[in-house]
Amino acid sequence: MAEKRKTFDILMGVGAKYYPAPEFFIAECLYMGISKRIADFPPYYNPVKNRLYLVHWANRKIFGYATNLRFTVIACPDSILCEKMKKKYGEEVVQCICPEDVAMEGERGCGYVVPQKQYVHSKKK
Repeated sequence: MAEKRKTFDILMGVGAKYYPAPEFFIAECLYMGISKRIADFPPYYNPVKNRLYLVHWANRKIFGYATNLRFTVIACPDSILCEKMKKKYGEEVVQCICPEDVAMEGERGCGYVVPQKQYVHSKKK
């Protein structure tokens, strides 16, 4: 019998400084897709299976969630970090981009994508 792996969902805040109300973040997501910077990936987190709940810090209420996310790692595809992430989460879940190749996708409410950080995102449909 296969061993069951522990998994859990994540709760992340959406700052009131950049998004006065949840509607501002939702509008941006509909236009550009979700993008949340994650400093370190928690153990047992599976971006495809688990939910990323969003809470707005002004009212402390959960206003939505995302599933089936992908990682974008700002590190060259042949780097140790990229290889480690692909091994852990799978080739189909991890996209690696060299810092010098990070394209400015347009300014979000909270700024731009920052090289040498890790992001979880959804593709805009």
